[in-house]
Amino acid sequence: MNMKKGPLTPGKDIVSIREFYRGKTLLITGCTGYIGKMMLEKLIRSCPDFERIYVMIRQKKGVTL
Repeated sequence: MNMKKGPLTPGKDIVSIREFYRGKTLLITGCTGYIGKMMLEKLIRSCPDFERIYVMIRQKKGVTL
C-alpha cells in the first residue's frame, strides 16, 4: 500500500475494504444492538477473508450465564 502524503490518485492509492481486511483479525465491542448486528453481518458478507473476528459482549445486570 502506498503511504505517500499529498493528493490521492484514483485507482492507485485507494485500497478496497475487502483488500484492507484480508487476513486481518478484528475485535468488535457492543455488537448486540440492531446497528451492531447489521454491521457485523455486512462485514462478514462483504469481507469473507478475515482471519478471525472476536465479538466482546457485556453481561446484563442480574443475568448470569
